[in-house]
Amino acid sequence: MLFRSERVALDLFDGEGNSERISAPKAVYIPESEKKFSAYFTGGVTISGRDGFELKTSEITYKRADDSARTEEALEFKRGQISGSAEKGWVEVGAKRIGLDGKVRIEGLVADSSSGRSEPRRFEGSAASAVYDASHGTIDFPTGGKILLAAVNNGPGSLTFSAPKISGSTVDSKLNS
Repeated sequence: MLFRSERVALDLFDGEGNSERISAPKAVYIPESEKKFSAYFTGGVTISGRDGFELKTSEITYKRADDSARTEEALEFKRGQISGSAEKGWVEVGAKRIGLDGKVRIEGLVADSSSGRSEPRRFEGSAASAVYDASHGTIDFPTGGKILLAAVNNGPGSLTFSAPKISGSTVDSKLNS
């Protein structure tokens, strides 16, 4: 059985009652076994979450079996003080992980604690691919380099930039005062 719909909003709940929402002008819903399903969204898709997460792309495929969404189209995302874009990517919705592929750009405002006090600094990075894991506070560049982000007690959304330099010749980045 196949369901088509227009002006769709799909709320995805975790075990604690928190939700993420996928919305789009058009969608196709395909039920599968054991309460699993796939859904194909198109026409300007937004995934939004309770923590301020937002991802925008033109089309995306969501699979309930592994709580993931994939797009072969350009995307932009924002979560707290971190934002970025790529030619395509994937999201593990509940795990708060975003995979970015092709002309990846990531930037943000972070607190640099290397001087002993938290000072806001702007970070910008570009690479061929990256994985941003908000749950573990990391941005990995699979072709070389890693950024470690750790929460500090400066209020919601505050981050500490704990790796002032990024290693890896394929990663182009800078930290601005």
